[in-house]
This record gives sequence, C-alpha cells and structure tokens, in this order.
Amino acid sequence: MKKIFLLIVTSLFVFSGFARDKSSLKFRLVYDGPYIDLENQSVPEGFEAIRILKGMKETTVLVEKNVQLDGTHIKNFKLAQDMFGYPNINFTLDDEGTQIFAKLTRENIRKEILLEMDGIAILSAVIREEITGGQVAISGVNNLNLIKIIKDNFECEDSLNINFDVDFVRVTAVNGIVDRKDPKAVLNAFMYYYFTDDPVWKSFVASDGKYSKSHDNITSVRDNFPETLNYSEIQIQKAEKLKKKLPFYLFKNNKDIPFSYFYKINISGYEYIAQVNMIMDKAGNFSIKGF
Repeated sequence: MKKIFLLIVTSLFVFSGFARDKSSLKFRLVYDGPYIDLENQSVPEGFEAIRILKGMKETTVLVEKNVQLDGTHIKNFKLAQDMFGYPNINFTLDDEGTQIFAKLTRENIRKEILLEMDGIAILSAVIREEITGGQVAISGVNNLNLIKIIKDNFECEDSLNINFDVDFVRVTAVNGIVDRKDPKAVLNAFMYYYFTDDPVWKSFVASDGKYSKSHDNITSVRDNFPETLNYSEIQIQKAEKLKKKLPFYLFKNNKDIPFSYFYKINISGYEYIAQVNMIMDKAGNFSIKGF
C-alpha cells in the first residue's frame, strides 16, 4: 500500500451526525509558488486564502479553488494503527477515483494536499510518491479529533476502538501537595506547571533509566504550542483514582503499568485532542511518560 504521510492535522469543529454524505469531502492542492505577503499582495488567480491549524498553531494557507477529488470516490474507511502504534486513517477509492488520484499524485509529488469537509479544513498532507491501486493510508495522525470526525460522520471499520465518550475538566492552579496516586491530580499538576513555565513539572515526569529521554522530549513539545496558550484553556480527562491496588503479578520484572488519558485544547475554534501517556509504579504512584 502506498501512503500519503501526514504533516498536519487540522480540525475546526467536532462534526456530529452519523453516515454523512461523502461528497462533503474535498481534496484541493495547496499553493507552492513564490512567497506571497498576503498583507501587501493579492491572492493569485485560481487560489483562495484559508485559515488552518498547522501543528498546534493557526496559520493562513493558499489553496486552489479547483477540487481535485471529492469523497464520492471513497468506497470505505478503516481506522487502524501503523507499525509504530500511531493511528492511521486508511481509505479505498473506486476505479475512477483510483485513476484520478494516481494522476494527481504523480503530477504533484512533494506538494501539499488539503482535505476539507463541508468547506472546513480537517487535514493536509505532503504527497511523497505516486499512489496507485486506490489504497491510501494517512499516517502520523496526532490530532485525535480527526479520528473522531471520521468515526462520528462516516461508516468505517474501526480497529482503534478509542473511546471518546469521556468527561473533561479544566486545568486549575495547584495549591498544596499533589496526591501522586491520583492520575487526574498528577496530570493537572503537570499541565499547570508546564504551561506556567515552572520547572516543577519535571518532578511529575518519569525519570529513571528507562525513560531518561522523557524530560528532553517533553521540553521540545512546548515549542509546538501557541506562545499565548494559558493553562486554564486546557482540558484534561476526568480520570478516576483507582479504587484498589492492581495485582502484584502485573508488575513482574519491575514493569510499570501504562495508562493513557486525553487532553483537549481549543485554539481559535480549532479543537485539538491528544493523549498523555502515564505510568503507574508498584507503589501506585503515577508519572508522565510523554505527550
């Protein structure tokens, strides 16, 4: 299967309603010509300027007005993991769509393509190679809101089985001692200190030999967020404290137990959903592994 490797996941709203008409999906090419200062120069003929979420920062891109392919040519969707455990969105095209997409990808290698639903950008990706055979895999999906959009609006084969039916609470300021056996309290404290640039956040990150790179990796992630993002704008999953200890055999060979919880950010109307990976040690204490 040939793939489009995903660069950007953009999601403006959580669409509701099941089995939406696939014609609402449109593929358009992104402008790749000389730099244009949109404040002082006109938009080239045949293009229009739209706002999207690139990484986790809002930006303006130029896209062709012409639709290259619409969703009526998509036969089915499949949601699955890639070889590295990251979510993939796979879809199969009909015969006509296969020919259109093969020509589109052959003639636009290294160009960026945008996917919209009902006129709203939900992702863009770079075309790495000609894609033939009608089997397309979009890999590197880091905004789980896109998975939710596909799952909520189209019939699909879903082997990810991500449960989005969870409650969220806003991150609040930390006062006093944090209960390390309460995953919500640990996650809240980490987010609060991290987004107030207080180095105390490092005390909530797993730091033994197995996770020696955790601090550096999490530090670098901060650059992806908007500089003006305030901790109170972040919502975290309302994780419940474990009611009883887990069986001892689960910690065989000093193995920590992994847990994952959602966090959600709304950036100028764009909703970004991702997971925080945590671990629990034999003593029942939670730490952040990565996000």
